[in-house]
Amino acid sequence: MYHCFRYLPYSILLFYGTIIVKHHKAEIYGSQCNKLRDSKTSHSLKIHQPFDIVFNAGLILSVTVLYCLIGRTIYRKTNLSKPHQIEHDEDFHNNTCEIKTTENTLYSTELHTTENKSMTDVDSPKEINKSVSSTCGDSPTEDERSSSKVYDHHHHTKIGKKITMIDALGGPQRVNNVLSTLNLPPISHKNLKVMERRTGEMIEGFANLSMDQRCREAFEAEKSNAAEDENGTENMPDTNTDSHTDMTDTNLNTRNESVPAVNFSGMTVCADHGWQKRGFDSLTGHTFLMSKREFGNKVIKTIVKHRTCGTCKWWKRNRPGRKPRPHRCVWNHRGSARLMENQAGMQAVKELLEKGTPVKTIEGDGDNTLIARLKSELNLTVTKKFDKNHTIKNIVSRLYDLQKNNKNLKISSLVIRHLTNQSNIFAKNQGQPDHMKNNLEALIPHQFGDHNLCQPRFCGYKRQPGVKYLHRSLPYKAPLSDPVLREKLQNLFEPVISKAASYADLGSSQACEHANREASLRAPKHLHYGESESLDFRVKASAACINEGRNYLSERKKGKKKSKLPEQKLRRLKLKEERITSKGACEATEGASYESKISFSEQAEDIERIPDAIPKPLYTVVPSLNNPTFVIIDLETTDLIRRNIIPHIVQIAAKEHRTRTSFNRYIPPQLPMSNEAEKVTGIVWDGQKLFYKGAELNFVNIKVAISDFFMWLNQFSNAVLEAHNGKNFSVLSTAVYNCNMYDNFTQILMGFVDSLAVFRSGFPKIEKYNQPFLAQHFCKEEYNAHNAVDDVNMLDKILIAANVTSELLLKQCYHSNSHLLQENFIKAKAKNLPSFHPLIASGVMKMTTAENIAGSGLNCAHLKLIYVRKGEDGLIDVLMSKNACGKPRVSNDKKLMCSVVQKMGKMFSEL
Repeated sequence: MYHCFRYLPYSILLFYGTIIVKHHKAEIYGSQCNKLRDSKTSHSLKIHQPFDIVFNAGLILSVTVLYCLIGRTIYRKTNLSKPHQIEHDEDFHNNTCEIKTTENTLYSTELHTTENKSMTDVDSPKEINKSVSSTCGDSPTEDERSSSKVYDHHHHTKIGKKITMIDALGGPQRVNNVLSTLNLPPISHKNLKVMERRTGEMIEGFANLSMDQRCREAFEAEKSNAAEDENGTENMPDTNTDSHTDMTDTNLNTRNESVPAVNFSGMTVCADHGWQKRGFDSLTGHTFLMSKREFGNKVIKTIVKHRTCGTCKWWKRNRPGRKPRPHRCVWNHRGSARLMENQAGMQAVKELLEKGTPVKTIEGDGDNTLIARLKSELNLTVTKKFDKNHTIKNIVSRLYDLQKNNKNLKISSLVIRHLTNQSNIFAKNQGQPDHMKNNLEALIPHQFGDHNLCQPRFCGYKRQPGVKYLHRSLPYKAPLSDPVLREKLQNLFEPVISKAASYADLGSSQACEHANREASLRAPKHLHYGESESLDFRVKASAACINEGRNYLSERKKGKKKSKLPEQKLRRLKLKEERITSKGACEATEGASYESKISFSEQAEDIERIPDAIPKPLYTVVPSLNNPTFVIIDLETTDLIRRNIIPHIVQIAAKEHRTRTSFNRYIPPQLPMSNEAEKVTGIVWDGQKLFYKGAELNFVNIKVAISDFFMWLNQFSNAVLEAHNGKNFSVLSTAVYNCNMYDNFTQILMGFVDSLAVFRSGFPKIEKYNQPFLAQHFCKEEYNAHNAVDDVNMLDKILIAANVTSELLLKQCYHSNSHLLQENFIKAKAKNLPSFHPLIASGVMKMTTAENIAGSGLNCAHLKLIYVRKGEDGLIDVLMSKNACGKPRVSNDKKLMCSVVQKMGKMFSEL
């Protein structure tokens, strides 16, 4: 503002001078007007026009000078003199810095050099860091300040404010809280979210670049170390140490040739998962994969998992049945929160493998089944190194559980602290599995005065046999004596001793704990960012900060509260109950995924996944449809549907109700036509030719016929198929599904209408509702045709004669996806129902309940497995959990489900 205040006094004086002249001129002008009012001569008034000219010119000049100075100051503040810096925030993504962000790559013409560079062309993360910092409006270096005379400490702060919201302040609500504290007006929530997304995408791209490069650096460094270990040599220095510097070292090139590692198959990483909510019901979680300590403890991969999406949830709640608007959907996890760690770990390892940096060893806690799932699902052999801190923590936790569950046991907190201090055994026996096992076996006897198994390295009694040995940390400095306590401690340490070889090669995941801490600072656990990409931005910002430091940030420095009404409280309780049921169902169907000390168990992990629920079609009415086009359709088939066997189509005919345009195709069947079908339809197939009442027909195969039908339907907007007694439309939908054209089927067709249901609801007093009777009743015509073209034309006449309106048809219009759900449900029921015959015969459940359970994708073996995992509670949760359509898997009748589950539990427990 220096330039503004420099000339501000002159502009103010000029402005006030013109006001004084105006005031003086007005007095003279008023007196002259009184004198000349009688003469009514306009010539005398013109003598005062110079005063107007002077006043107007002075006013315009003063205001112009003032605005020019202010505009110049603003321009100098926002338009920096550096050629690579940003002129306007609105032009950031359009002109100055064209950034194209994909999921894993950020391509920028301004962040690196004038020519595009790939990731491998970037010299160092510091150069990336420096370029992004300058783009974000960071302060220049001392050299830049000295070389820029007009910089004058003016910084571009818009992007800095956006990054500050992601990195420090939090969401829009917290930003406005800070502004209100400073007595500043709040910023629109929508504007803040737009700015957050714009800057967040840039941070994501930069973080992805940084992680890719750090991963490549760690991989190459570890590969080089492996080669050195195999060859037993290191590269010699490039400088010739000989005193005769004019002589050429002919062995220099051969001496420094890198020998590739033969046995190197992958890198070692440490991994850990963090949840944004305590407990095992979190809606979000993230996994960090980091390089080893000797390679910088840098983040090489981050995966964020979401169990919900705010936009999808809003559309499902407020616009049911409609497709959500295009958005960045973050919903990428369908299971429980416990499964997140395994799924995120598998995704991270798979993506690193695809980029050419495979993982061989993972260092982390033993609370998940990631290694088993990598072997089972991805066929990858990855070794596991247990984290030292988690290992000791698990042992200490079991000691305190022993104290808590055995009140009469003589084990005090002092004894537990003493045993905790003995954990140095793990640190001092690394790389020595035999010594590790021997010292662990001697640990408990040593505390009770039995030194037969002790080694002199850890036992003072063995080092100095003639000196009285004192246990300095135990009570009274005397050995323990309770035999029951000794037996309990021996049993507690038996699993540890059996895993001694694993404990002799421990790793560390403390770097990941630090990364989780950094993420919690940007996304605190009491704030929910998981329904949008905000959480992804904050996790990637944490990764960028760890890898490149805080220099990637800028250095500068509305919402309504929900009413706590009773109905909202009830809804929260209902949602919580549904979440608990969903959690129990997911854990029962997923198997072992996350549990304390699960990796130390001798038993094989139960990781068999039970199939997800197959929704039962509901044939719900389409909520709204603008300007629908009703298309009447009819099919002729090889036979009726018998025993769930779908016949083949031999003719497709359709007619648009409004324009009367029609469609007709004949199709050679793949199944033989029944005699009854040939007699009724008059269509005969001899294996080569198709005849209708003796006349040969032109025909096309089923795929061409359906493709032609779709092309014909494309000319209509919001097409709705209408057929008589065709609620299931199973023949057509099965043919479309077998031709791999179901996606086009659901996109072109908005719904289906069964005209039989229309007439039953609109004309309830008619005696019959078959098509011949309706033709006689409404059209006064005799009709008994069984050709698809004739059937379509007659149904069109009936609808016109009965004056059936579009509103009546739309009341019976249901979604096109119902047919595929029906087919899947029928196939699952036919496959699984035989396994329930013993339960039905013994009176455990009725046939209807068994059909619903079998159709949902479960068989009797699945129910037994759920009972073994979670008992009766697990069975109730699975049977009452919601499927993809938001309906219960079997039934929401808790009384019925409890009765059935109780009988099943008794039967399973007796087996």
